[in-house]
Amino acid sequence: MGDTLPEGFTTEIRAVAGYDHRDDIKDRRGCAGLSLIFVLRGPLGAITWELMTGLMRRPIADPGWSIYANRVPKRSGHPGWDDVGHDSPHPTVGPIASHCHEARHDYWAGPYPCDVLGGQCYGDVGYMVGDQAMEALLTGGQDAVFGVLREFHDEWLGPETEVAP
Repeated sequence: MGDTLPEGFTTEIRAVAGYDHRDDIKDRRGCAGLSLIFVLRGPLGAITWELMTGLMRRPIADPGWSIYANRVPKRSGHPGWDDVGHDSPHPTVGPIASHCHEARHDYWAGPYPCDVLGGQCYGDVGYMVGDQAMEALLTGGQDAVFGVLREFHDEWLGPETEVAP
């Protein structure tokens, strides 16, 4: 990274392969394209942001590797749930999520299995703030994304603060 993070912080970018389970009626995951997950680990826990690229392996994306390839959903035969989120053939901005070994706030979910910190984690997910990381990626690259995640690390994982009436 170009910008230096304080001691105790590490970064990682994970590339998670897509899949196609639409022919397996017992597997309800459908299909998904390649996801890039930006991980910032710090002294208080970790913050992640997921970018769902929409890039899918053949033959899902036939006639080629284009994310704009004409593909027909196998389950319904018409556009719908097969075309949103992970199943979308277009890039989708994912959420920013927090990961911590103890619950920092009373509204956090958990514990749940966590491969970001290992073991059990508590956390929260912000779907409406993912666009901040996307804007950072488009204007400043990965360093800017990790800068945004550092702000969320300090705000979300820090102590609960009282709001004055």
